[in-house]
Amino acid sequence: MPGGRGRHKRGLVRKGGQLLYRVRVYLNGRERERLCRTPAEREQAQAELRAELEREASGDTSFTGSEDIATFARLLREYETDLLRRSRSRDSVERASQVRRVLERDFPDLAALPVSVVDVHHFENFRDGRHVKPATVNRDLRVLRAALKRARPTFVVPNEIFLPEAHHRVRWLTARDTAIFRGIPEPVRTMSRLAAETLMRQGEVRKLRRSAVQLHLRVIELDKAKGGPGQVVLNSCATTLLKQQLRRLDRDIARGDIPEDCPWVFPNPQGRPYSRVHVSRAFRLAARAKGLTDFTFHDLRHHGATTALNHGASLPQLMQLGRWKNAAMVQRYAAATDRALRRIAEKISRPLSERRHQRPS
Repeated sequence: MPGGRGRHKRGLVRKGGQLLYRVRVYLNGRERERLCRTPAEREQAQAELRAELEREASGDTSFTGSEDIATFARLLREYETDLLRRSRSRDSVERASQVRRVLERDFPDLAALPVSVVDVHHFENFRDGRHVKPATVNRDLRVLRAALKRARPTFVVPNEIFLPEAHHRVRWLTARDTAIFRGIPEPVRTMSRLAAETLMRQGEVRKLRRSAVQLHLRVIELDKAKGGPGQVVLNSCATTLLKQQLRRLDRDIARGDIPEDCPWVFPNPQGRPYSRVHVSRAFRLAARAKGLTDFTFHDLRHHGATTALNHGASLPQLMQLGRWKNAAMVQRYAAATDRALRRIAEKISRPLSERRHQRPS
């Protein structure tokens, strides 16, 4: 199509239903890329990316972890700064900060080691000394590996260092389990129900802006998300939840309980988004009160994906709903329930039984 070729020539790409400007800068075999929303942002990004590549080429970079005298703790501090400089998500920066604090508190010997002497053996000690879930250990190991690779590009962390974890987490709520929502205080209750209906991540719900909610189109436009800009489709239940929350928000603003210029859908009394700790704790307490000791807020995303799968959603449709980049991620989140498998088994057996009862002509 001519229109498609024209967009390609202008560096426009469609992502999450939005047309974005793609900026690519090359210098001495290195490449940097960024997506921008406006031509002004595109020009600024092009200058920033070129300056970044020129600094790296000249050796003048704020990431100094390549020095042999740098300790692992200092390396992680610089890695946090490097993530900010490269406009990585706030969650990525917070995760790197959390790993550094764990390292300094529980593994001071590793934290004080020079980067030049860190080897796989130290990674094994870090892994074996943790009394947390394998998925959490592996996530922290990936942060350590990424930070070290920035300082020592030739360093190789073998896959054997990571702990085995369940790739098919079965997490969904039965009709009886949904009673946990009644025990959650507002607005975390509405946030939880919205996450289950839309497959949104906790951070996306907590930091949801009023300007992103398009009720007349029944969509949410996410400018910043883990997988990049995207669009969330609202079903009738999610639309009703958001309408009720926006009415409550307008009422609180009219009474002066929340600042008038508050941009958030779910603000705390100070007019800021609730913290991850607050939301997780409120949900966890309600789940435990109903006997669900191993069900977290993030598992609502598993529940939504499993529910959609068991109601006939295809793999490509699930990828769009949850904004996953590949089918492997969908399979980690969605699981067919026993009832759905039995229904499919009956569909397989029906043609066979019909043929068995047919009389030969």
